[in-house]
Amino acid sequence: MNNIGAVIKKYRLMNDLTQEELGKRMHVTKQAVSKWENGKTLPDIITIQKLSAILSVPNEEILGESVKQTKHYRKWVSILIPIVLISLIVMLFFAFDGFGAIRRRMQSGTAIVVLHENGAVVKAEEYQIIGPADLKPGLSGYSFDIDYGEVKGSIITIDGKEIEFGFINTNNWHNVQINISIDNDSVSQSVIYKTDGNIIDVIESDSRFDEKNIASVFRDGV
Repeated sequence: MNNIGAVIKKYRLMNDLTQEELGKRMHVTKQAVSKWENGKTLPDIITIQKLSAILSVPNEEILGESVKQTKHYRKWVSILIPIVLISLIVMLFFAFDGFGAIRRRMQSGTAIVVLHENGAVVKAEEYQIIGPADLKPGLSGYSFDIDYGEVKGSIITIDGKEIEFGFINTNNWHNVQINISIDNDSVSQSVIYKTDGNIIDVIESDSRFDEKNIASVFRDGV
């Protein structure tokens, strides 16, 4: 029995009316009254107004519990909709590796570039690096901050040679040391990438500097 039906039955009995007698006054069958009281059907608003007059009960009392139920339902809907939306956002966040993207963006490390020529370390003041931001020159090299993704730059030697270097940074939670070696006798160069003291790879280039005096060594991933 629903709440509207309970109110109808309560006031019908208070008025000493049977279902059949109330039905006659309402110009409906006894079965219709029974269905109202048992919650199988609900009277429309015009019928409720007639019931209120016959049973001497305010419309609001007949509808009161229904209104409360509607408010209760709306309250839960207003709570559940944000929860469902947040759940969907979280699911999409994990589905598209949201934490991985944040972690990669938050990662930061330092790259240190040291230039060797014919086996000797070249002082930082004798060459320059272009490309990377926030360069910090030291006694025997340069350092700069690195983020996830491509890292690249160029060394300009004192005699005008340009050596392009770079790598794809796949892990910022360590420092990278880039040792660039130039052997003028064979006109070749090699680059050794180290991370936290461990040698990652040695890349060698036997090609001579081109007409623009540029050579390039690039690492696909560190």
